[in-house]
Amino acid sequence: MDLEMEHIQQIMDQLPDGIIVMNEKRVIYFMNLKARELTGWEIGDKVPYCTYCHHREVEDDEERCLK
Repeated sequence: MDLEMEHIQQIMDQLPDGIIVMNEKRVIYFMNLKARELTGWEIGDKVPYCTYCHHREVEDDEERCLK
């Protein structure tokens, strides 16, 4: 991790809220300490669908996860 990213990580780890950044496949590529504490997930883990998105009916051309 470069120095700038380490500085950003230190700032984000001081926040009281959990922050997770993931790609379109729901794979985590950034998270702060609070998010790890709340979820137990790690960078590289795939975030499961929420209950709503997991159970809702979708059209053939529609994504399951709402953005």
